[in-house]
Amino acid sequence: MYDHERRERKNDGEVKHIAMPTPRPKVQQLVDAYLLNRGLDHRLAKANGWYPTIDGGARVVIPCINTAGFNYWQARTVDGHPLRYDSPAIPRKDSIVLLIPSGTRKRWETLVVCEGPCDALAAAEFYPAVALMGGTPSEEVVDHVYRQRESLGLSRVVIIPDQDNIKLLDYFPTKYVRVPSTKDLAGMPRWERTRLLTSL
Repeated sequence: MYDHERRERKNDGEVKHIAMPTPRPKVQQLVDAYLLNRGLDHRLAKANGWYPTIDGGARVVIPCINTAGFNYWQARTVDGHPLRYDSPAIPRKDSIVLLIPSGTRKRWETLVVCEGPCDALAAAEFYPAVALMGGTPSEEVVDHVYRQRESLGLSRVVIIPDQDNIKLLDYFPTKYVRVPSTKDLAGMPRWERTRLLTSL
């Protein structure tokens, strides 16, 4: 379990409606450089609402969706802050990160499910993708993933777990799985990642 998952699970109180972090366009170049250095599409990130802030250091804010409609996010450091991911100190309930590919809508059949937002961003170059924001999703998060699949009219779910967390498959009744060759999907060389994703 990640540190942010432990913090969030300790808070099982009521949801509070709080403001999203303040956008700081002056650090957009730093965010773009961070994503490009990881072989990730910064334009796709922006198209899905990711934006820069300086709350807790330079970070990229990754908006989430949930069925209750409250603000929730993860904010990933882009300048090496010791706290890699920051989230609001409220229960996340069934919050997930959903990314949709840019450009003309194709006839997608597949929803890719990953652990981290950057993994989902990598997958979203080819398919709609979800980030669970951790490796031990609650039942309500799993249910939300399947509701999103249905609302998007997709026929299958493909799980791409972190290499060291094959137990993630226990949460999803699907036979469609790909395991990355490195720690996670975003960490794979871009050419190898593309080959894996286009083989789904």
